[in-house]
Amino acid sequence: MRALPLFVLFLLSACAPTTDELFIKANISGDWTAVNARLEAEDTPQRAKCRDGSVLVCEVSRVETCTCVLNDQFHDRHREMMRQRDNHRY
Repeated sequence: MRALPLFVLFLLSACAPTTDELFIKANISGDWTAVNARLEAEDTPQRAKCRDGSVLVCEVSRVETCTCVLNDQFHDRHREMMRQRDNHRY
């Protein structure tokens, strides 16, 4: 009975290699695909998931900020932006 929890822990720890393990394997094999994918995934910010009836809107000034906005508000913002662009055309 005691061996079962240890076996489960062993299986769980074996599921995903650490970044260090990926570096070691890449140095040996010369294949850096897994390392690049891991580093890219770590660098990519995880975006929030919005509830039904809303959409994720991201704005960039110095940093990217994303918030969930109700669909109606999003469409109102979009219409207003289009109106402003039309007013500034020659």
